[in-house]
Amino acid sequence: MTYTYRSKAGSEQRAVRDRQKLHQGLIIQGQGLARISSRLSSLRGELDSGIAQAIWDDVPVHVVACAAGVTPAKARSLALAWEELPHSGVTAKSHVQSLSAVSQQANKLEAVRGELQKQQEQLIVRALETGLLDPAQLATASGLTLEQISILARATRHNKPLTRPAPGPENLAPAGLTPNLMENLGDEKNQ
Repeated sequence: MTYTYRSKAGSEQRAVRDRQKLHQGLIIQGQGLARISSRLSSLRGELDSGIAQAIWDDVPVHVVACAAGVTPAKARSLALAWEELPHSGVTAKSHVQSLSAVSQQANKLEAVRGELQKQQEQLIVRALETGLLDPAQLATASGLTLEQISILARATRHNKPLTRPAPGPENLAPAGLTPNLMENLGDEKNQ
């Protein structure tokens, strides 16, 4: 029988290294989420103004709503929120294509953000389970509030799955937008 001496210094160094890796991973996740949220905010603003302009350019509300992936009621309320906009001279087909493209970009970014949030939650759960970081350190590194961290801690203690549905691929295409709908718009300008 052989005895191998293992010093505590090695395990302490490993714990410090693990803590630093976890902390750095949470910071990177938080920064990525902040960038994506900022871009999503910009895309939503672009989508809202595009919806309003398309409706003021006399594109039918249901067509705009389908292209943008919103309800007709929301499309109408967005158009009414803007003061009367002058006609842009853009064709209905161009409006629909632009709205569809922006909506798809926003949906893809939403899916990426959902995946990053899932990864961030897994890192936080790991940190809570191992005790490498305390809740205050987790909140600072991740950009979440202490309340959100405590919710994750409770879910971890009770072995409940974290329930934040990530957008699936079925949300990537605007609902109701068909090639026939775009063909029916034609290339003529609305007046």
